[in-house]
Amino acid sequence: MPYFAGIDLGTSSVKCFIADQTGQKISAHHVDYDVAVPQQGYAEQDPLTWWSATRSAISGALKKGNLSGEKIKAVGLSGQMHGTVLLGRKGNVLRPAILHCDGRAQVEAGQLSEWLGDSLFQSLYNPLFSGSQPPSVFWVKKYEPQLFEKITCILLPKDYIRYCLTGEIGTEITDASASLFYDIRHGEWSRQLLQLLGLSQHQFPQVSLPYDHAGVISQTAAAQTGLAAGTPVVFGAGDQAAQLLGNGVLKPGTATSNIGTSGQICTPSFGPVWNPKGNTNTFAHADKGMFYVMGAMLSAGLSLKWFTGQVLRDTNYRELDEQAAKLPVSAKGPVFLPYLCGERTPHLDASAKGVFFGLGLEHSYLHMYRAVMEGVVFALKDSMEILEALHLPIHTVVASGGGANSKLWLQIQADILGHEIRTTSSSEQAALGSVILAATGSGFYADLSQACEQMVHPGTAYALPDPERVCIYQELYQTYRALYPKLKELY
Repeated sequence: MPYFAGIDLGTSSVKCFIADQTGQKISAHHVDYDVAVPQQGYAEQDPLTWWSATRSAISGALKKGNLSGEKIKAVGLSGQMHGTVLLGRKGNVLRPAILHCDGRAQVEAGQLSEWLGDSLFQSLYNPLFSGSQPPSVFWVKKYEPQLFEKITCILLPKDYIRYCLTGEIGTEITDASASLFYDIRHGEWSRQLLQLLGLSQHQFPQVSLPYDHAGVISQTAAAQTGLAAGTPVVFGAGDQAAQLLGNGVLKPGTATSNIGTSGQICTPSFGPVWNPKGNTNTFAHADKGMFYVMGAMLSAGLSLKWFTGQVLRDTNYRELDEQAAKLPVSAKGPVFLPYLCGERTPHLDASAKGVFFGLGLEHSYLHMYRAVMEGVVFALKDSMEILEALHLPIHTVVASGGGANSKLWLQIQADILGHEIRTTSSSEQAALGSVILAATGSGFYADLSQACEQMVHPGTAYALPDPERVCIYQELYQTYRALYPKLKELY
């Protein structure tokens, strides 16, 4: 029986997920790491830490599955998007990676957008934001000029891990389009941006398809991970395209509601979707010629992790869920704005702050716990309403990420989004997506549709909207929507 390995490089951990040709999980192992915050608003990670954790994750998954490396027929990858990895002449890491949630380059993002105007927006199909590659590289050029001169290659996070596995430099269309250095309209690295920043095409990798052959496990990587030298590796995909794939979402009409560290509402489209307001993202999907449109928030599961870990000092989520589920829903709140790291959709405001509003003596920590969950879904509803206004009808919603493991959060999603919420049998959707890419790229399946049919299975958990709670949440949502405009000038 063939086995496939997927490596999912997240913001808080890396996971190696091993599955068979039906998508059945054989084993998995994850290794945690932290985000470095050298000063307020910064968010960095050392790529060498990623590689060390990846080696441990792979060897741990092989050990848990009682598998030798020879049993793995192919390897795929998924990973955190937008981050900036800078390599020098010998492939050495020049500085810690600047992450997607980094806020240092707000000024640089604004300057680039102003200098290049609508022509840049119309070629990228996306607004520039702090944490995306162009503003981060511009910041390095301004404040670390000697280091900037040493840059020979600009990579995305999961592409660095694949480089460590294979010794080959490259990227693929989903992550390239999300880097915001890639001109979607012309299918090439943006000549406008490169010229403005003093960069060349040679400093960027060739762009392939996610399931294309990217190389093989090197002798060095084999010795460090337990994988067999010569094992095929495919390019992989950014984590949002991978989680769509791991949920079997390839065509329009279905959306994923993803609650991980960050949160997203994503739905596929047959072509790039132009949003003149620039408060959503359009990126290439894993399947050739397909795209997906996404509204994103920065602090989804991170908000609940912050509240339980830093405020409650209690991370027994199951018990907290059970207790909070007993509380009646009230249009009087409290209401939580989950803008702990600023916000993307719909505000594009890196300075936005988290807020509890409407607290009274009648409220306990459980009301606040539930308000955090509700606030996250209100933020996702902001995104869903924008996607629907762009004529992207959503008939089915599939819950994804860690939030899909909470019955309470599933019900809150159903009641606030107003849709039946479905799940898939896998709780590791992005990792499964990387396995699907490995199985397809190695020729085991003819295409991604066939692979999804065989490897993605419906889950047993689901939630239906409750009409009474839907009405209450609609009223509470209006309070939520009114808060940011009134508070913005105070941030």
